[in-house]
Amino acid sequence: MTSAPVTIEATDANQWLIQVEQTLAEDSATGRVVIKQAAPPNAENPPHLALASSRAWLTLGEQFVDKGNFEAAIACAQQGLDALGSDYAAPEVEDDTDMKLLAAEDRIESGHLQDGASVMLQMLETRTELYQELHTATIVQ
Repeated sequence: MTSAPVTIEATDANQWLIQVEQTLAEDSATGRVVIKQAAPPNAENPPHLALASSRAWLTLGEQFVDKGNFEAAIACAQQGLDALGSDYAAPEVEDDTDMKLLAAEDRIESGHLQDGASVMLQMLETRTELYQELHTATIVQ
């Protein structure tokens, strides 16, 4: 899924911290997820790595917004959305993030990069929250 460095460490009885660092240009951010499971996670493909990766991209995108680099923020948001994939919400959830992402794309194409980046990052954050809700049985935080 990712070639970024992944670390796994025990945090408590049957709890594991999975961390992944994502980098764009000279900047990087670490995404984390704490999971519940008795055995140590598979180091090659730990559970919920997609969430940790998306959180790293979200943080990195927010850093780029703060610097005024909206093109990089857009790239980070897209990387985070791609990492999380399409299986992030329960079937009964009314998810309008696709619609809002289309609106963000329109804003970007119209030259309003800041607006587009902000909406994309908001939708990434929403999707990471939906993912966590979907997997509450195995995600601590």
